[in-house]
Amino acid sequence: MHMQMGMSGMTALRRLSGRAFDVAFLSQMIEHHQGAVDMTRDALPTLKNAHVQKHAQNIIADQRKEIAEMRAILRRGFKTQPTQAQMNLMKHDMHAMMAMKSDGDRMFLQMMIPHHRGANEMSRLALVKSRNPKVRSLANRIFKAQTAEIADFQRLLQSGALAAAAAATYRCPTCKMTFSAADAKKMNYQCSMKDGKLVAVPNR
Repeated sequence: MHMQMGMSGMTALRRLSGRAFDVAFLSQMIEHHQGAVDMTRDALPTLKNAHVQKHAQNIIADQRKEIAEMRAILRRGFKTQPTQAQMNLMKHDMHAMMAMKSDGDRMFLQMMIPHHRGANEMSRLALVKSRNPKVRSLANRIFKAQTAEIADFQRLLQSGALAAAAAATYRCPTCKMTFSAADAKKMNYQCSMKDGKLVAVPNR
């Protein structure tokens, strides 16, 4: 599965410097973090692997905390609020990714890796262009944390743990519900469509 974010936000950031860059960076990163929170919150009910679940819970908690931190930097350090135009650029860049609904551990990790890489690209640029110590400190922390998470996501994807979890579940192709493999074996019916309606057909 290949997913990639748009680049209009990064293009805009590269053109800026000084205070304008810092405000734009923070505004975009707030929207980017909120996207991660929303994606993760939607994916949580479909996650089965304990390590992936823990990562998801940490993403929600850590990025909500950083959103509050960035809003505080803008409010106290720059006497302003997030710039809607910059937030809209990031929203546009994430649109295709946000439109996809994560279904299970593997897809969640495959979606989160390019999302984290987008944050890292922005953070690397901030470490080059920003002279504000709070912005630089934040960018450095984001880069280190998300680089470590990407490495862990990749290890999980390459391990047999997710394959084992997938094998232990059954997703009905008709009703789209997911069951444990053990429960699926006990079912005495199959889902079917009749006259545009979902019906249960007894097994023979």
